[in-house]
Amino acid sequence: MKIKAFNSPLSCILKCIGFLLTVINKKIIFALVFVVFLNGCVQSTAMLGPAYTFSSSGNVLQTGLSYGSNKVYTKYKEEKNAKELQETMKVKKRNHELKNLLKAQITKTRKKLKITN
Repeated sequence: MKIKAFNSPLSCILKCIGFLLTVINKKIIFALVFVVFLNGCVQSTAMLGPAYTFSSSGNVLQTGLSYGSNKVYTKYKEEKNAKELQETMKVKKRNHELKNLLKAQITKTRKKLKITN
């Protein structure tokens, strides 16, 4: 005797949802393992773009231009990030100096008013 509850469309939908969640979890785990193991390959793939350009077009000048423009852009981004970091450090230093100045002024004012904390 079959139980009708397990043959209903709702049961089928629940089984499909369970299957999809399992597949999605496997894909996420596979992607994480893939990223961890191939993390060291990033530097060697820097020449992949120009190599593809050369193989598709056969033009050495275009390949050199592609590689050079990538290098210029990378250097520009590094310099921009370094400048932003320097600006952030300057702001933090100014904030620290301001905080110390305010503490000193509060201490002086408390001494003048003879307020103890």
